Amino acid sequence: METLDLLSTYQIDDQITPETSTEYLPSLCLVAEQVLNQYVAYRLIDLFQNEGFWQQSGDAISVFELKQRLGMSPAHDRLTAALIDILARYGFIEPQGSRWVATALTDDPDIQQTIALFRESEGRVLARKAATWAFIAATIRLVNTCLNGLMDVLAGRRTYMEVMFPEGDMSLVSDIYKGTIQQELNQYVARTVRQWVEERLRRHPSATVQILEVGAGTGGTTAPILEELAPLGEHVTYWYTDIAAGFTRLGNRLFGAKYPFTRFKTLDVTRRTSLQGWADESIDLIICNNVLHATPNLWQSVLHLTPLLTTGGAMLVNDLTKRLDFNTVTFGLTPDWWNANDPADRIRHSPVLSAPQWKELFEQAGYTNVRTRGVPGIIPQESPQSVILATLNLRF
Repeated sequence: METLDLLSTYQIDDQITPETSTEYLPSLCLVAEQVLNQYVAYRLIDLFQNEGFWQQSGDAISVFELKQRLGMSPAHDRLTAALIDILARYGFIEPQGSRWVATALTDDPDIQQTIALFRESEGRVLARKAATWAFIAATIRLVNTCLNGLMDVLAGRRTYMEVMFPEGDMSLVSDIYKGTIQQELNQYVARTVRQWVEERLRRHPSATVQILEVGAGTGGTTAPILEELAPLGEHVTYWYTDIAAGFTRLGNRLFGAKYPFTRFKTLDVTRRTSLQGWADESIDLIICNNVLHATPNLWQSVLHLTPLLTTGGAMLVNDLTKRLDFNTVTFGLTPDWWNANDPADRIRHSPVLSAPQWKELFEQAGYTNVRTRGVPGIIPQESPQSVILATLNLRF
């Protein structure tokens, strides 16, 4: 019952309100991460046991046999490896030659009781306390939906779109971005952008600061940034870009009239920007929010964006910096999560980089003064999400 005990180790739940939740951000983040990851592992072994795998200690199967029995396509090889890694890290299975063998944990009555509780309650028991509700409730809804459709996705009977966006409803996914962590970091990004622009204007009072947001999507990060920049609007041009023209049109409808300093254009970071009508050394600040990890090659993406920057310009990245199992069983259903052709440069069984890996990447690309900031109160190496600001002072 270790997972349930986690909820009682943080004596803060009665003090939490939506207004004060950021005070407890580090503790809340740790609770959410540990509880959600363990919930995923327990639900995952239950799911495989229901399919006839690893039902008791000693049961063994190879990855090849597993794929054959589930009717899986090679497109899900990386996802399968990540799922097996989760079960192994939580001690449910262990390697034995070319096969994976169920451990004694699968026979443990307490473990089986917890698995049954999680299955029957669909995670509601984990969201019963105020301290964990905002972080856990929406993610558990998405996790349960994705796990319920996982075997169908692996076997090709359903697409990830049908599972994650039933009948075109985007709320299952969009709701998880409303938690305190994402809001706090978005606000931090917005304040950082404003401060960066103010400093730029202090040095060059007559300049028009050119800002480009990559992969703006539905504008979740854009909104607080534009609100911060509004008083400086006459000195700013803000380029709202995305690979999809539909998102740039959406951005225009959402922000074009309210913020006349905005512009809207498509941009594909996997291609050279000069071939897409973008002039070299025309942008002062590039903002990338939860987008670069989804590109096939991070080094190449950074090198494609770098020529856009003026000398002294900067790139501001807000991205995942830790492998989280609940992301594996949700966003891991999407092809883009596994489209990296540089897996050796990323955290194993995920598309993300750690904060130190981001710093190294930018320094190798010629950036200086690379600063990272994670969730307040958590050391950068352990933060699940981080903001990285890298300045381009020299050109080669």
